[in-house]
Amino acid sequence: MDKELEGRRSTGSPTLEFDLEGWVAGLAQAVVQGIERQTSAHGLTALEFALLRAFVEKRERSLSQLADVLPLDRERLVQLVGKLIDRGLLHYGEGGADPRAMLLALTVRGRYLAWRLCQHVQAQDSRLLEGVSEEEMATLSSVVSRIMANHALLEQSSPR
Repeated sequence: MDKELEGRRSTGSPTLEFDLEGWVAGLAQAVVQGIERQTSAHGLTALEFALLRAFVEKRERSLSQLADVLPLDRERLVQLVGKLIDRGLLHYGEGGADPRAMLLALTVRGRYLAWRLCQHVQAQDSRLLEGVSEEEMATLSSVVSRIMANHALLEQSSPR
């Protein structure tokens, strides 16, 4: 083992002692598989469900607002929205004279499906969290918040 790695290990660096990437990938896989198990029965992907769920939190959204919530480029987002409009789950509301400002909303069918899927996904999440105490959840929340804050700092300081 080279001296730099040995030095990091002796300073207690979590980088070598913990497999952050493996943990995150495993957790993400468990969550996404649970969502896909619920959504696939309705012909939806996890990403399509994420888009529908965004409307549960806020009833109307513009494409720009959706882009802030979902990690998609504009072309993919427009394609996804179009697919959900074609399936009768989303519709355009009133946005004024500017078509770019038009707001999207769930249809009655979309609202029912999103609500129902949210209930199923929440139940799936509860099963994933069985045996995890409130104290452990608070610790996890704190750790994830710190990691995300560190990430934001790294993004701000890295050259583009």
